[in-house]
Amino acid sequence: MIRDTKIFIDRLRVHAPVGVDAQERQIGNDFEVSVTLTYPMAEQAGITDMIYMTVNYADVVDEIRAVMSEEVQLVETAATSIIIALINRWEEIEEVIVTVAKLAPPVKGAQCASMGVTFRWSK
Repeated sequence: MIRDTKIFIDRLRVHAPVGVDAQERQIGNDFEVSVTLTYPMAEQAGITDMIYMTVNYADVVDEIRAVMSEEVQLVETAATSIIIALINRWEEIEEVIVTVAKLAPPVKGAQCASMGVTFRWSK
């Protein structure tokens, strides 16, 4: 028996109007979004080869893109909204881990690949 089934999207790149400054929201910024879902029914999909028994990756990407297209100030708001969208669409989800990373944060003197937040939700 398979245990601890995870479905993931790793570092999906999106351009989004997320930022504290009005200019950031107007011109947008580049982000990477990673999502890991615990979805127990996916185990049955692996046995039956039936897509309706799992979460379609394309649908998860669509949900992420829809949320990230909304103008907000905080990456925390974007991450929370992604979690809410996913658990509202797939009630069987037991856990969601979301990372939203801004690739070019406007922080003076900061030299890093990204800055962001990781949130974990579980039933």
